[in-house]
Amino acid sequence: MLDNIRAVQRRQNLPISESLVKSAGCDINLDVEMETGTGKTYCYIKTIFEMNKLYGWSKFIIVVPSIAIREGVFKSLKITTDHFTESYPEFKKERR
Repeated sequence: MLDNIRAVQRRQNLPISESLVKSAGCDINLDVEMETGTGKTYCYIKTIFEMNKLYGWSKFIIVVPSIAIREGVFKSLKITTDHFTESYPEFKKERR
């Protein structure tokens, strides 16, 4: 995973991570930081599906700064459900 992160960082001319970030009770912490309007909600939803596909991870926490943004994220999840279940057919609909 670290090699993949570093490859993306090199392609995007970003500072290269020395290691994965760990904390109490969590072996790996990842976050998505992007400017407003650049598609970060779509990006992290796709990342969630990829992490499930590649590593079998099934629990994710999305932290947002306000109720309005939380509602927007919830709406995005509802709107993109069919798109992502078509893109990831192994993710069975009953798991939603």
